[in-house]
Order: sequence, then C-alpha cells, then structure tokens
Amino acid sequence: MKRYFASFAPVMTVLALAVGMPEPVRANIMNFEGLPSGSILSSGLSQDGIQLSLISGHYDIWACGVIVLCPATNGNVAGLDILSRPGPPSVVRISLVDGNSFNLDSIEIVAALHAPGELSFMRASDGRTFFFNNPGQFAGFDGIQYFDISSEVSVAGAFLFDNIIVTSIPEPSTSLTALGALIFGMTLIRRRF
Repeated sequence: MKRYFASFAPVMTVLALAVGMPEPVRANIMNFEGLPSGSILSSGLSQDGIQLSLISGHYDIWACGVIVLCPATNGNVAGLDILSRPGPPSVVRISLVDGNSFNLDSIEIVAALHAPGELSFMRASDGRTFFFNNPGQFAGFDGIQYFDISSEVSVAGAFLFDNIIVTSIPEPSTSLTALGALIFGMTLIRRRF
C-alpha cells in the first residue's frame, strides 16, 4: 500500500496544484454593438462581462455615419456631453460585472472635440488620472477595480468612445491551492519515513 501511494503521490500533487491555479485569462470587449442607438441613457448597461454605470450626467449610444461624424466602421459608439450649461460633467464608470480587478488593455476615444475650458479625463480606482484632448487609442491602467471617464463637452457627439478591452485578473482558488500543498506535504512526510 505504501508503494502504491508513493507512486501516485507526485501525480496527485501536480494535479492538485494545477486545479488550484487560476484559469487562463480572456479579454472582455465592450463595443456597444447590438444596443439601441440614438437614445439618451440614464442607467447602466453591461456587455461581455463589462459594466458601464452612470455616475452623473448622461451618455448616449450613437451609430457612426452621416449624423455622427465618426468612421462608419466603428458601428455603435458611446458618447458623453453636458445636457445644459452650467452643469456637472458627465461621468461613467467601467468595471467588471463580477467585481474582479482587471487591466485596461485599450479604449478607443473616437472623438474629443473640446471648446476652451472643457476637460476630459479617465481616472482609475487607485487615483491615477489621464487627461486628453485628442482622439486615439489609450491603455495602461493595471490591477484596478474600475475607472471613470469624464467629459465636459457641451455638444452631443463631440466626445465618443468605443471598443473597451479589459483583461480580468483571476482570483486563485485558495482552498484548492491549500489542498495541493497538503498533498505535497503528505508526500514529503511519507518519503522521509
């Protein structure tokens, strides 16, 4: 019986440790396709595990093309603007539906047409802030719970964003990792005696 246990103990240890390891990561993408366009939204929405929550103001879902001056290849995009001046800036929060931490792989700012004194920025849950005045592809928040996008533009369609790509940071299964460590420890004790 001891020989039988000793021959399978290393295999059991490797399996237990492998089961306790986090699963491979997968990118989540929010591209606003399939959502109704042209409407002012005052509540949150989710797509592919990403949650967009309204903090203040409002946001719109737009279809790029003739009315909204962004490339038609973008399809639907989200936009922020102030409904009336003076007013608080519009702010939306991006997080994961399951609440896990994540890395912001990229977000596309399709349009950022600012009048003097208007401001747009992204702020991560850890306080890091990125200000911008031009369209482009942005990335770089790692290990965050959420990030906010804020804009003070006063013209509808002047600030648009699309293609939010994030990678979840999986939580390791502590109980299965502990089981793997226990089996490994038992193997060492058996071999010693």
